[in-house]
Amino acid sequence: MTVGIDTIAGSSREVIMIVSGSHKHAAYQRIKAAKAYEPDWPATIVVECKNPTLIADRAAFEGI
Repeated sequence: MTVGIDTIAGSSREVIMIVSGSHKHAAYQRIKAAKAYEPDWPATIVVECKNPTLIADRAAFEGI
């Protein structure tokens, strides 16, 4: 089974994205700031999903 961006956004009842590590700080910031899906940054699909949850550990959140 292949699950792509359309499947994730259109068929999911809830989406949880977990971002971990200081090397993911920029990704966390970009996803958090996204207002719509950005094809050049696929992780932003989370903002188009039903019931999205974005979880970041302290390192990803603070970039430490």
